[in-house]
Formats: sequence, C-alpha cells, structure tokens
Amino acid sequence: MAKFIKKNLTCGACGHHIKIDVLASQHVSKVALDGNLNNATQYKTIQVCPVCGHVALNIEEPVKQVSLIQTKSDINYFLKGAETYVLNGNDVLASYMYRLASWKARGSHDDLWVEYKKKSIKYLEKYIDSLNAFNEGNIPYILILIDCFRMVGEFDKAKELCDDFLKILSQFKNKQLINYYTKAVHLELQYIENLDVSEHYNSEVH
Repeated sequence: MAKFIKKNLTCGACGHHIKIDVLASQHVSKVALDGNLNNATQYKTIQVCPVCGHVALNIEEPVKQVSLIQTKSDINYFLKGAETYVLNGNDVLASYMYRLASWKARGSHDDLWVEYKKKSIKYLEKYIDSLNAFNEGNIPYILILIDCFRMVGEFDKAKELCDDFLKILSQFKNKQLINYYTKAVHLELQYIENLDVSEHYNSEVH
C-alpha cells in the first residue's frame, strides 16, 4: 500500500506556498532492470504546483527555467518535468522522467514509449559521460542504460556497454556488488544474443 502525507511546501519555480500530497512510502515487488517498479504509485512520485503547474520530483528545488508543455494527459506531466530538468541541466532526472513517460506509454500500448525511452537514453548517456569517476552510487545507471539500449533494439550499443561495465566493475572491492552486477551483465548479454527486447527483472539475477 502506498502512503501519502499532506505537506506545506514552497514551489521552486513560482515561490508560492502550496499544500500538496507527497508520497511517503510505497510497496515494491517487481522491479525491472531499467528501474520500472511496475506499480501505479511510481507515477505519483512527481509533485505538481497547483499555482504555476511546475512539475518536479522535489517541488521545492529552485529552478531557473520551466517547461511550457501543456499537461493535457498523465504522460505530459512526465514530459513537462523532463524538459524542465533538461533546461536546468539535470540530465539524470530528465532521463528518469522520460523513463516514467515510456513506462506509462508502454503500459497503455502506446508506440511512443520507444521515443520516450530513446530520450531517456540520450540524457542518461550524457550523465554517465559527465562522471569523473564511478562509485557504488552511480554504477546502477550503467545497467539501466544497457537495459534501455536492449529494449529499443540497439543491441550493438548494449553489448559494447556490457563489455565496458565489466571492466569498470573490476575496479571495485565490494564482492557482493561485483557479483550482482556481473551476473546482471551476463544475463543482459544472453538477452542481446537472443535479440530479446522484452522487460526483464532484478529477480532474474541470481
């Protein structure tokens, strides 16, 4: 069960004091390798200012520019949030917002999910390329990127990144981390060999 709480916040775009429902906790049981939680609650992680319409994961974070996309559908909220993150140089959260749009579209049998997934790839690649060093906090994004490449059929890029990721993992000392991600990469390589573009889950990594 998801739990929401009412919070008094200040919009980082317009500065108005607002009161909105904020997600406090959610149940997660079937997480995909691209980060899809496969529940309806993940789409409620976004926060929307009722005054100016600003969309963000943290509505209080100050922004210099906001997207002008009209929110006529659920997916438009994610696209609006993604564009705002792009305008403010936050590539990793822009990528996440585009993945939310992709998951929502795919669940609705909307072929635009591939376009949104490719936009997520674009900004996740940009984020990873900007890193000066890899650590336990940012390497999960590499696996997400591999999985995104595979799911849109870009198998060569996915395989190349698998090979790079295995080299990166050799730099770490955490055996549990190395073991998990090594198994995940070898699974991805199997999916790539089979030209498999379907969704796969963390539970398959064992």
